Amino acid sequence: LKCHFGFRLICVEGPSTYSRLPASPQQPMAMEPAAKKARTHDVAQLHSFVYKEPKIIAEIGCNHRGELETAKELLTLAKASGATVGKFQKRTPKELLTPDQYNAPHPAPHNSYGSTYGEHREFLELSVEDHRELQAHCKEIGLEYSCSVWDTTSAKEIVALNPVLIKVGSPTNQHWEMQGALRD
Repeated sequence: LKCHFGFRLICVEGPSTYSRLPASPQQPMAMEPAAKKARTHDVAQLHSFVYKEPKIIAEIGCNHRGELETAKELLTLAKASGATVGKFQKRTPKELLTPDQYNAPHPAPHNSYGSTYGEHREFLELSVEDHRELQAHCKEIGLEYSCSVWDTTSAKEIVALNPVLIKVGSPTNQHWEMQGALRD
């Protein structure tokens, strides 16, 4: 694939580097580095460490440029590169953006896929049916499907796909309506 876009690999859920210490009435729950825990004289604590294979997440985001086949190709490349999860992003631009933001010109017009920022975002969005197809492609190639959601509609659509992992990005970590849709 000769292109000017790609993905980032992110490692999560790897070996624990901290372990919880029991709290005492005088001291709240504390965190102790695993390296210090390894020097303990309590052999039972040493055996309580459980290694978990890290998940390598390929952040594909919107690097597919709104093209389903490109998204599938990026998933295949991510798997070949050692990723265990392919992650996308899902937005509903008219819900996420104010009318002024939606109708504003893109800040870098030469990078825009529309005459306004909202049109640009709409162009890049894949439908929930596309995400279902991407999830099926992930299953075929042995990759977990994941998605970040940015608004309530997208959250409900992605929840319906029942992925193993749905990410809530920092810009939406206090979007309580969306959080409720994810929780319920």
